[in-house]
Amino acid sequence: MKRKSGGQPLSSELAAIIADPDSYLFADGRTLADYFISSGAIGFRFNGREYYWLIDHEELARSLQKRLMELGVEQRN
Repeated sequence: MKRKSGGQPLSSELAAIIADPDSYLFADGRTLADYFISSGAIGFRFNGREYYWLIDHEELARSLQKRLMELGVEQRN
């Protein structure tokens, strides 16, 4: 079982998302065009506005960002 910082086990939900980030990233009709990466942070578009996604779990953030980059998400400086 994976563990988050501090040695506590990950919830089964977080472990499932890390194992298959596409199942989370593209749920509810979201597409690759809904995301961007800027200054190392994941951003997303919703209702015509852009937001930065604050992910407080390091392993989850790394997993999602890695997958978006593999898929060729828009990257900004």
